[in-house]
Amino acid sequence: MKSLKIAAFAALTVLVFAVPAQSARRDGLNNNILVEDHDDVFIFPQKAHSDHNANRVRMDHSANGTAATIFSKSGKGAWGLGIAQGDAEHAVIDAFYSMGDLGFRLELASDAQKTDGEGASSMGLGIAAGYAIKGVGDAALHFRMNNTDDGADNTTSGMVVAVAFRGYKAKGAGDADLGYTFTGGFSSNSNTPAMGDSQDSSSINVEAGVGPVWRLGKSTVAVHATVGFNQNTDAAENSDSTITVPGVNVAFETPLNDWVDFRGGAGYGFALESTTPKEGDPTSAQSGSTTAAMGLSAHWGKLNFDVALNRDFLLNGPYMLTGNATAGWASNVAATYKW
Repeated sequence: MKSLKIAAFAALTVLVFAVPAQSARRDGLNNNILVEDHDDVFIFPQKAHSDHNANRVRMDHSANGTAATIFSKSGKGAWGLGIAQGDAEHAVIDAFYSMGDLGFRLELASDAQKTDGEGASSMGLGIAAGYAIKGVGDAALHFRMNNTDDGADNTTSGMVVAVAFRGYKAKGAGDADLGYTFTGGFSSNSNTPAMGDSQDSSSINVEAGVGPVWRLGKSTVAVHATVGFNQNTDAAENSDSTITVPGVNVAFETPLNDWVDFRGGAGYGFALESTTPKEGDPTSAQSGSTTAAMGLSAHWGKLNFDVALNRDFLLNGPYMLTGNATAGWASNVAATYKW
């Protein structure tokens, strides 16, 4: 049950306010979504023409794989292409088109491990439409479906429908913009074995957030407070739910000098968890968790580098002094060229 909850929640989170593989800057901000970034375009495709994306080519590498995108401005809008490569057989191809306030994204995914036409395979399709509501914010609707075959006539099919919204009210109390967000999604999954009946599961996720954003020259400070609800139901009609209240994420970014920027963030979430089996008594629990991240940017002319620092590298210390296995110093690295 625990693994089902984590997997279902992760599937929705990846789609709503997260990035497949281009998140070096966002990772360093502890994934605070109130700070605008180039990866917004994966959620709000109308952002293809924004200053973070237009006339830029970007490459990003992390443990999740390598990704590359290119965006070119066209009149009031823009177009873009991208590819994310997790391994030799798996790829996600993206196409973006923005007409200014209205934008679209098409995502195609494939994975095949076949010999002489026999073996495992999977296909995925994602479609998104976004619209910038003047004076209110950005909204988007996403639909994604996928099908897999393990080569032994066992198949899996899944579907995700999600909505996302983010907006700002300019210059409120304390000379800060007030940011507000909403995400919601539903996913379903069906496993059909070669022999036997299909097994269906589903998940629903809703989250709302609000917080101040201070834009202080070239520096930014953002506080994002959220409440959320997640519920998963497995094939045996057992269900579990999680209510997160509160969730808090604080992030900032500031220049150290003319060519280096530093960023960091920290977050905390308190969750109320309950499990309701089809048979038997329900159970409940509560837990709290913290997150933290740091990153750097370096600028040389039209070239920009973003690095998300590896937390384990900073905490473990050198191997010769601590005896701890030391991870690489960066968990995500990106390079961007603008013209």
